[in-house]
Amino acid sequence: PDMMMAPPYIFRAATKDDILDLGKMKWDIYCRSYTKLLPGSVLSSPTLRNELTEGLRKVIEARDRGDGPCSLCVACKEDDGASTHDNHQVEKSTVQALCFVGPIAQYDFLPGLYPDLYNRSPHDGLELHSMYVAVDAHGTGLARRMFVHAVEQGCLEFPHMAYHMILLTFEDNVVARRFYEKMGGTLRGLVPKYPVYSQDYRV
Repeated sequence: PDMMMAPPYIFRAATKDDILDLGKMKWDIYCRSYTKLLPGSVLSSPTLRNELTEGLRKVIEARDRGDGPCSLCVACKEDDGASTHDNHQVEKSTVQALCFVGPIAQYDFLPGLYPDLYNRSPHDGLELHSMYVAVDAHGTGLARRMFVHAVEQGCLEFPHMAYHMILLTFEDNVVARRFYEKMGGTLRGLVPKYPVYSQDYRV
């Protein structure tokens, strides 16, 4: 199908002023797109939105202090108002996408998956830690543009790590896997027990 007409976007670094909008966007994505990936007890939790918002706040504040080097990019457009989806209010936001690129985290399982690339050194490459695109922006081409922009920024900020990048995603997240493969990614292996919200998932 033809892509929807994409509105103009501004790509820039995330700031503290974006935290609440980013939390709303991520919560909306969880409620509308993760229903088959995460347990209902997580998605229906009254504290979920606050937990997601505070997690983003910690990342941005750590980056600003220099404690957590990363390239944290957002895509914005002008919009306002609200809509309703599945009986919950969806507050529209000017922030339409988020992408977080930085040094590879120190996962215990990675040396087995990447013996030729990974030696537990923080200078061994980049990781796409997270990427979220507002549900209403799906099909506009924004995901591709956000991905390209964030990777380019990550390579500029960490040129000594720019020769390869990894990412993790749910095995059952077929949409995400197809997108990353379309962007040039290659499946390197499976982690059979990756903890998310106190449950083990295949990623």
